[in-house]
Amino acid sequence: MRKIKQMINDILDQQEKKGIETYGQTLEQCDDNAYSWNVMALEELVDAVQYLSKENLRLQKRVRELEKC
Repeated sequence: MRKIKQMINDILDQQEKKGIETYGQTLEQCDDNAYSWNVMALEELVDAVQYLSKENLRLQKRVRELEKC
């Protein structure tokens, strides 16, 4: 379980660094009214669904390939 927590923490650190490089501040420092946070979260979730769907298709293809062996 510690591996999962460490992975999440590493990604959070990477995202914060990316935010600072892109916007010059952390998300916490950003003005509350700078964005429509709900819309932004929904857009990120839609992207996540696309990424998971792509990975699912890749894994299905790999399973079919292995079944042929």
